[in-house]
Amino acid sequence: MVASHKDRLIQVLVEPEAEESARLRALSDNGKNYRVIGTALAHRDGEFTFQETVNPFCSSMLPVNHEVLDQYENLVEHFAFKCATPLVCSRYDTLYYREQLPLPHILKIDVQGFEHQVLQGFGGLLQHTLGITLESHLYPIYKDQKLLSDIIEYLKGYDLVLRRIANDRSADLNGDHHFQMDLVEVEAIFTKSRAWAAQQDEKTRANLNFACELLNVVPNR
Repeated sequence: MVASHKDRLIQVLVEPEAEESARLRALSDNGKNYRVIGTALAHRDGEFTFQETVNPFCSSMLPVNHEVLDQYENLVEHFAFKCATPLVCSRYDTLYYREQLPLPHILKIDVQGFEHQVLQGFGGLLQHTLGITLESHLYPIYKDQKLLSDIIEYLKGYDLVLRRIANDRSADLNGDHHFQMDLVEVEAIFTKSRAWAAQQDEKTRANLNFACELLNVVPNR
């Protein structure tokens, strides 16, 4: 879907790993295809400790919460601690003003339990955000992580409402085999509310409908 609307989007990719960031920049046609942010995003500017796990897709800014995770025996080895790595992070609003990045109209976030902190780093720029898709959890598999209910409450302050939840491994949301048929992890899709849309001009409502199309949700009526 995104590829078919490439001419209507200014894409910004976040890749803190230096070698991969350089590779992506080399493929970006001097930033014409997309922009690359070479630092991780967080709720404050500064250095964090990145918790690397045996399976890199399970790594997070937050340590694993073994009180919850250890009941899923098939996952324990994937979440096993490998090493801690210092990682420089920035708030998006800091980068927006410093590097003249585009307004964050549509966000896609998958940061293993650190979603709430990343959202905080957008600050008041979330007022301009039309839609968000992010991975979230219903149970805390990382220590001190915010759950989907916390994210719903936070985004309510920016007129963003939950429109759909999904799970690629469970089309009908009837359990998740990764978590021994418990529903622990979901993709959550948010868009601006109907009340917000009703107060906007025709162009803004059209942009909101476009965001809904990209996120595969029915436009607000």
